[in-house]
Amino acid sequence: MMKGRSRVLTWSGSGSLVVSLEGANMPRSGVGSRSRRRRWPPTRSAAAGALAFAFLVTANPAVSWPPEMHESLVEAAVLISPAARARVPDEYLGSVIRGAKEADGLDGRCLLHRDPATDAQKMLDFLRRDTKWTNNHALGVGRLLHFAADSILTDALERGAQEVQASLFSTHDFVVFREAAGDLTRPLATSLREAAREARFADDPTGDDALRYRRVVNVLADTLLRLPPLPGVSPAEDGGVGLFVVDTLDTGITGVSVARESMTGIGSRDEGAAEIWDITQPTRSFKGRRRVSAIDNHGIDVIDRACRRDGEDVLSRMTVFNNTALCASQLILSADAWKVEVTLDIPPHAIRLLDVRVPAPVAQGRIKAQFRVSDLCRTKPAVFPLKSYVRVSGTNGAAPRVRDGVLRPFPPAARKP
Repeated sequence: MMKGRSRVLTWSGSGSLVVSLEGANMPRSGVGSRSRRRRWPPTRSAAAGALAFAFLVTANPAVSWPPEMHESLVEAAVLISPAARARVPDEYLGSVIRGAKEADGLDGRCLLHRDPATDAQKMLDFLRRDTKWTNNHALGVGRLLHFAADSILTDALERGAQEVQASLFSTHDFVVFREAAGDLTRPLATSLREAAREARFADDPTGDDALRYRRVVNVLADTLLRLPPLPGVSPAEDGGVGLFVVDTLDTGITGVSVARESMTGIGSRDEGAAEIWDITQPTRSFKGRRRVSAIDNHGIDVIDRACRRDGEDVLSRMTVFNNTALCASQLILSADAWKVEVTLDIPPHAIRLLDVRVPAPVAQGRIKAQFRVSDLCRTKPAVFPLKSYVRVSGTNGAAPRVRDGVLRPFPPAARKP
């Protein structure tokens, strides 16, 4: 009779379900063991196999978000998307997060999953065959989110750089909010690959950091929405929460936005203070102003900006946040004889994603940026209104601890410019 025999089901990095027997026919070492001792050195075939595996791993290593970042990304997803949060029972949320952080105990560095989009699709198909929530099911959902997150990486991660959090959150702020949900009828793998392509925008790959980070969090929310609704749980309204990841280390020389302080202390509502900035550079390069985070500044901020050459122009993709009690009505850009007025019409405590096209010769120099405000917005562009926010630190190279943040409502009226 065989003793100590138990079956273990694991999901391999290649997407296949592996069944192993623990304690069955396992050789025992030591005096009196009937099992044959392992030969050393190993046989030629075993050594060749080990060498081939080592070459496979080192020649083309897979890359992944660090474990703590996986944990942080899932926490951010269920924060900004109440609808996604409603797909996970309260008692299993911790196991989901643990499954995302520790997706594969046999492959902790994610060296074996080469195609995370395909792995995510297989994991989703597997989970859909048995929708009953148990601890193992929750760990499987976490592994699904792990694969989905690894389908969109920052440039530093793709290059295998170390201490990615330090470079990711250093000297500039991020804002994460619920964007429009993706098409959940399409295959998950297809959606993940398309999201990864869309997140690669800037000519300077590091200029995409904020865009990719926000895209990952939204992709995880979309992935959770592919799970069946919980019985008896009403659908939750999505969006309305902003997560501000703030670099709290004040260097005194680095600014983040075009209008970090420009709307503070302005007397007339028909004009705004001007700022000088370089549209061809990421926002982290703007110097000469003491840092005030976007959520702490009662003004209008370009929180992040990514630029790329598009024919004869430079296309600048901006995330503009209005943290005033008035309407952010216009953005005016000017340089020498060139000038363009961009209608914003961003209501109080709202975010707008904006693409601005600038002639390449103009973009090579300095451009003066000026905001205007008004009592009311005349048009209704696509914006993302925020009702509440969470402010967390992204300093010192650590993953943002979203769970430590406090959800706060926006005040009914911010200080007027």
